[in-house]
Amino acid sequence: MKSTGNRQWQPYLLAGTLALSAILNLLLIMKVKNEQRLIADIKQQNRLQSGQKVPNIAGKTVEGDATEVNFSASNKPTILYVFTPACVWCKRNFENMAALHRNIADRYNFVGVSLTDKDLASYVKAHSIDYPVLTGLSDGTKAIYRMSGTPTTIVVSPENKVLRAWTGVYNGTQEAEISSYFHVKMPGLVREN
Repeated sequence: MKSTGNRQWQPYLLAGTLALSAILNLLLIMKVKNEQRLIADIKQQNRLQSGQKVPNIAGKTVEGDATEVNFSASNKPTILYVFTPACVWCKRNFENMAALHRNIADRYNFVGVSLTDKDLASYVKAHSIDYPVLTGLSDGTKAIYRMSGTPTTIVVSPENKVLRAWTGVYNGTQEAEISSYFHVKMPGLVREN
């Protein structure tokens, strides 16, 4: 008789356990969504904002000569393409950047910005980059421009204001945004060898 009484409660115990599990899962989902919002907010805070005023950029050329990018020296906006020669994603994204340069160089100035000078000269030569490339930027400049992730694409007006900024390769939603913004069809990422 005792075992029959325990079996009587099993459906209720099971239903209670399932209900508790559902509540815990719902709480976990809410926690994950909240953390995703917090991460998105942090990422947004670490990005350049459209309209943000930025200084001219001082650095050195591939040959080692001191130089400065003066945005107001031209009536065209400038695209800063931030990369490093060793960055796998930069290599995979190179054809997208090359297509952008081929299609809109008449409307935009292009400046490559390498976060390191290691292997830079051979990288520029191997990729036949024909726009200026700077390196040797100060840590302060890198911080102002949020130059930590590569590749990064920053569009700056002749008035030294950020028009747009994207961090990462031209893929998925970002590829669509960049294609739409510049009215250029991207070839896509190069496969890794």
